[in-house]
Amino acid sequence: MLTREVSFRELMGRLGMFQSVENAPSRNGQSTAPNQFILHYDNGTIFQSYDAVCGVKIGSSLFFTQYHDYSNITSRHVGAWCGYNARERRAGLDLGTFTKITNYYR
Repeated sequence: MLTREVSFRELMGRLGMFQSVENAPSRNGQSTAPNQFILHYDNGTIFQSYDAVCGVKIGSSLFFTQYHDYSNITSRHVGAWCGYNARERRAGLDLGTFTKITNYYR
């Protein structure tokens, strides 16, 4: 196992200034998903489900909190946002392809 880790505080510093927030698109793409949000910053985005941050994208790098697969619905929306299903995200975290966000508490 080659898990990589970064603190949530460090990531927030790297994201830059907050720009906007939008509801995540629904599965059919014709409406928005309630309680699923994409927060846009100068240097990346955050995916948030209800009040929990699930993932951060900066450039082509992906970072995930322990909430990325909290429920089937949350996992599905996170997958649509980042392009990887829950199994791929877990494997990527184990292999060090993706980075685990530490010190995040909602």
